[in-house]
Amino acid sequence: MQELKMQDSDVLSYLPPVYKKVLENADQARAEFKEQPKNLEHLVTIARDQYQDFCKLTGIPAQKQRVQKLEQLLLDARTSLEEVLEFILS
Repeated sequence: MQELKMQDSDVLSYLPPVYKKVLENADQARAEFKEQPKNLEHLVTIARDQYQDFCKLTGIPAQKQRVQKLEQLLLDARTSLEEVLEFILS
């Protein structure tokens, strides 16, 4: 879409509103996309810390291997919430 805009300065006149909005917000979308890995890393850190606190409160030793496995589950896009909960509660 950026290429269209570069080739035709009047591209906004004939594009549907949804595509106009995409072009207008392209810089913001790129910035948000660039921040995603940092946000994911931050969320995984929070979940890991919460899991370790949960283990301390329940008297279960938080083994290093289990913490690493939890991190792997959280970073895998195919992992469902049910799988994470099952891992934590097992």
